[in-house]
Amino acid sequence: MTMAAFLEVFNKFGPLGAVLILFVWFDWKRRKRDDAEKDQLVERLTRLEEHQRGRLEELIQENTLALQDHSRASREMAAESRQRGNAFRSLTLAMRTRPCLHEALNEIDREKEKAESA
Repeated sequence: MTMAAFLEVFNKFGPLGAVLILFVWFDWKRRKRDDAEKDQLVERLTRLEEHQRGRLEELIQENTLALQDHSRASREMAAESRQRGNAFRSLTLAMRTRPCLHEALNEIDREKEKAESA
């Protein structure tokens, strides 16, 4: 409000009316400023929510891929373990059929049983 406009209101409505109109004008300006700040905050909050949502989606995708990779690796490891077990059983069976190794394997079995019982 310019000084000329304030003097015109003062002359037209008197001092009380001018002060009242001045306070109303100050309140109107404050509300206008508050509304602008509120709009900025709402816009900022909206951008922040969109950023967080996008980042969370990325994290979920990365986590899902990591879980899939882990599952695949676990299956491969289990299959490899079964193959090694089968190979070990075949090797042990082949060693037991050899007369020269038969006594050595029996000695290993006796030591293993002795260690387990202790």
